[in-house]
Amino acid sequence: MASSQQQQQQKMGAWGKPRETSQAQAPLQSVQIDGRAVLKIIRHCAAFTPTPVTGELLGLDIGSTLEITDCFPFPTESHEQGSKNNDSDSVSADYQISMMHCLREINVDNNMVGMYMSSYLGSYQTEALIETFLSYQESLSRCVCIIHDPTSVAERGVLSLKALRLSDAFVAFYKNNTFTTEQIHKAGLQLDSIFEEIPLHVHNSALVSALMSTLAPAPELMSNADSDRLNLDASAQLEKNVEFLIDNLDDLSREAAVINQWQRQNMRNNQARMAFLAKRRAENAARRAAGEEPLPEDDGPMGRGSGPEPTRLSAYLIANEMNTFCNGIHSLTSGTLKKLSLASYLHGPSAENK
Repeated sequence: MASSQQQQQQKMGAWGKPRETSQAQAPLQSVQIDGRAVLKIIRHCAAFTPTPVTGELLGLDIGSTLEITDCFPFPTESHEQGSKNNDSDSVSADYQISMMHCLREINVDNNMVGMYMSSYLGSYQTEALIETFLSYQESLSRCVCIIHDPTSVAERGVLSLKALRLSDAFVAFYKNNTFTTEQIHKAGLQLDSIFEEIPLHVHNSALVSALMSTLAPAPELMSNADSDRLNLDASAQLEKNVEFLIDNLDDLSREAAVINQWQRQNMRNNQARMAFLAKRRAENAARRAAGEEPLPEDDGPMGRGSGPEPTRLSAYLIANEMNTFCNGIHSLTSGTLKKLSLASYLHGPSAENK
């Protein structure tokens, strides 16, 4: 995905770049998305669930608000087709550019402002998403990613939309440093400082609002009963959150094992180096006493090299996803416990009377 976006940026050239202005650009404070674009995103993500899908966001960057007026999906290929087609990234980039040219011909907004992608229970924080963000920022000073969870609509009837961008502090750190322990502590990088959530507002035109008012059911057909709120079964969602949390724990354990192995190897190399220096210095002291030339201290055996320190970015992203799943578990359990307490209180007197 990241390589496809990079090829697209190179082919677009100056056409995809925003106009340069002499004034400093206002910081991004909110994202406004058109209702029609929201429906397109929901339909695309629901049609391919649980396969992750992505698409392009089109709109206008005005002041401190990023307006999203339209979108179109990226082509989705099967695993077999993707493995056989070596030029799939190039084909995807050509498809995106041709779509934007077609939209331009029919006088539709064709300014690229970001992307959207589907996510399952908040599992979107990956290195591929970061690389895609950075490839977009080569031609766009401000871009966002709309994250949609189609399962929240299908299972709970809740529209899950989230607008994200990379924080400026993280982008500066990513470009100028490596994710080692020393550099992270020096920069003061926190787990929650990688992605920044932007307030998202859904906007509908006056004609759409008027149409929705005419489609509203008659008052006599409407019911105040909201039985869905009484549903006490949250085991399926809770099970998925716990399952994903356990998977992330396994991934975090593997990352910790790699880091621990590097630390042990580095410690052994340092110990071998110190032992060699102590031996060589004692030998040089004896040679000086005998009037002989001392031997160099930098030509000793260094043992097997430990290599560079493993990056901590993967561990940071895994920890962020674990935090998301923990918040989901807390939200589900707290709401369910309140319902169970209310249900037990309502059923208590009747059970005693029986």
